[in-house]
Amino acid sequence: MRLLNKCDCIVDVGLLERAIMWYSECAPTYKDISIFLAGGGDRYPTVKINKKFVYVHRLIAMYVQREIISSTLVCHHIDGNTLNASAENIEVISMADHAMMHLTGRVLPDETVQKISNSQRGRIFTPEHRKRLSESGKGRVFSEEHKRNLRKPKRKKQ
Repeated sequence: MRLLNKCDCIVDVGLLERAIMWYSECAPTYKDISIFLAGGGDRYPTVKINKKFVYVHRLIAMYVQREIISSTLVCHHIDGNTLNASAENIEVISMADHAMMHLTGRVLPDETVQKISNSQRGRIFTPEHRKRLSESGKGRVFSEEHKRNLRKPKRKKQ
């Protein structure tokens, strides 16, 4: 197998080759595997294994832990560089912790706050999770428009 790094991904090539073999549960049938950028706004180094696209940083984290990582968990780049997929730069954390890490202290546009709110409707939170969410929101700065919207009575949909 030969890895073609088309996106300047920072990765231990030997570790990635072993991770690909582990993930595919056998030697891939093709000789060349490309590392390329894919995904949403941040775009992450990705490989294609047996017709499935896998982010390199998630693949490395799974291989190091020797288990498939749930889609409810995030593989966070410690140094913030999404091209750095070295094992030392990746930590597996919950989505909530990841959001708190990146959003605490930031002022979000009202539209973004509304999207987050809509996405959380109907979710069931444990008391511990509610406490963490409550504590993480302390000291947050909201826009004046957002404060006014919080005070408005909710209208019932007809």
